[in-house]
Amino acid sequence: MYDPYSALLDFHRLFGLDINIKPTLVSEQTTKLRINLINEEAKEFENACNDGNLVEIADAIADLLYVVYGAAVTYGISAEDVFNEVHRSNMI
Repeated sequence: MYDPYSALLDFHRLFGLDINIKPTLVSEQTTKLRINLINEEAKEFENACNDGNLVEIADAIADLLYVVYGAAVTYGISAEDVFNEVHRSNMI
């Protein structure tokens, strides 16, 4: 079983996608791809919610997580670290 970040590292290695180990801005083309992927999956989530389809909601959530973790790998951002900081801040 993989943690999500490691799984996406493997995916990016397998398909030759951008991987950065420190926070890095990427090309306009890659930025547009990441925005489009996240927007597409968010729209699928919206549609599933509007349809009241829990199976599709779960699928959309999984797809959103996948593309967001992929963006983290692309931009060299530790998703776990930033999540933990946001959570810590929200709990104050």
